[in-house]
Amino acid sequence: MAHLTSIDGTDRANELALAAAELMRTQKDKQALLIFRNSEHEQFAVPLNQVERIEKIKRSEITDVGGKRVMQYRGGSLALITVDDIATVHPLADQEDLLVIVFNICSKPVGLLAIGPIDAIEITSEIDGTTLKQPGIMGSIIIEGHTTMLVDVFEIIQTLYPDWFAEKPVLELDKNSGIIPTILIAEDSNFFRNQVKSYMTECGYKVIEGADGAIAWSCSRNMMMRSPWS
Repeated sequence: MAHLTSIDGTDRANELALAAAELMRTQKDKQALLIFRNSEHEQFAVPLNQVERIEKIKRSEITDVGGKRVMQYRGGSLALITVDDIATVHPLADQEDLLVIVFNICSKPVGLLAIGPIDAIEITSEIDGTTLKQPGIMGSIIIEGHTTMLVDVFEIIQTLYPDWFAEKPVLELDKNSGIIPTILIAEDSNFFRNQVKSYMTECGYKVIEGADGAIAWSCSRNMMMRSPWS
């Protein structure tokens, strides 16, 4: 009735389709990171969803006990690590005011020492998983003109505190079915999905991947349909 004209099949329709596909791709690859420094010369980042909290401390609060670096924290002792404990990077800046980025690894709190400035940002840039990769560093990315190294906190802990991982329960096959425990991972970023998959596979789980929520939901339905208990 309004005499509207369809744009299906036109150049404009193709332009809109390409724009929609690009928007979907950039939204899909968006990652939230916490940016910080270990020294004045190098910038680092960790996935924001791994961070429990951030504390401000004085260097004088750090003590060496039993060959380990610790601080008093919520009625107990908090193990402290730095990126340069295993990575070939500049050492932690020699200053009095420090930050402690707290994570929970193997059900234990651990603090990563750092300095500011810190910032939480969302990025869509492609992650380089080869050029700067080394122990404790899983890749790099360019953020506002700065080459930023992505810290692999799990690998640092595995190197410095291997007994934490040795304490994890050993997965056993179901004696009747022989089925390996399975985990479904839904993560938009291929890079971070592969990181999580490697941790879970090392723990003995069978891992099924979903690049987004829709694919993960489809995978879960297929798993339920194949399950002997469904």
